[in-house]
Order: sequence, then C-alpha cells, then structure tokens
Amino acid sequence: NYGGIDIRKFPFGYSTPMRTLDNFFLKEDEKQHPKRVDLVVIDVNGMEAEVLNGAKRLLEKYTPHLYLGNNFAQFSPATIRAAEEIGYNLYWHIPKMYNPSNDAQVKENIFEGMVTVNLIGVHKKYPVNMRLQRVRGPEEYPQRKK
Repeated sequence: NYGGIDIRKFPFGYSTPMRTLDNFFLKEDEKQHPKRVDLVVIDVNGMEAEVLNGAKRLLEKYTPHLYLGNNFAQFSPATIRAAEEIGYNLYWHIPKMYNPSNDAQVKENIFEGMVTVNLIGVHKKYPVNMRLQRVRGPEEYPQRKK
C-alpha cells in the first residue's frame, strides 16, 4: 500500500506547492465557482482534519456528502471534530478489505479479518435514515479487526 503512509514522518524530500480546496475552487469571481458539489472524498492518511479545515467555505456553501478515510486512530478525533464543527453528522463505514465477489475473481484472501475504517458525513440539514452506526463522539474508534 504505497499510499498508506503518514508523510509527516518524512522531513526530507521535495517541496510541493499546497493549496486549500477553498483556494482552489472558490475564486474571487463567483462565476468560476462550481455549480454544485455533491460528494467530497478525502483519504490523506491522517491529515483529513487539515483538508476539512482548508475546505470550510466550500463545504459550508455546497454541503456535499463526505467520505473520509479514517484508518489512523490517533488522528480520528481531530477529523471527527473538524467535520462536526462545520455541521456534519458522521457514520462509521467499516468494510472488509476482501470481497469474495471481487471483480478480479481473486480467491485468495490475504486480508483475513481486516477492515478499513471510514466515515460517511451527511450535513445536518439533510434528513437521513442511515443503517450505519452514528459516531457518538471524537474519542470513539472501532476495532480494526472484525
């Protein structure tokens, strides 16, 4: 899993320009703003709260649904707080890492008992009838093995 690393642990490398989603999408000229934003997917290995904080205006304006990677328990409270602060209810989505009905028809399950931990965010203004478990607070975190 080449993407499954915390880049904050690597102080060396090449500098890369960084922009917030607010800065990227919400230009001064409102004619350049997107017409709608329905879904935002964020999976940045423990930096989800930082992305949410850099997208506050975008999320408040469009109130899209959120799908957030949340595999680092130590960063989960900040992610939950950031989403709740901008008006989102959160629900746990914890799929198994192996599906026997996978498209590639791979029969060997090298992920026995493993899951990936994610959050689904729905803005409080939307009525929802979700079968998933609601997140009860920032300190809650599910087991990684099922």
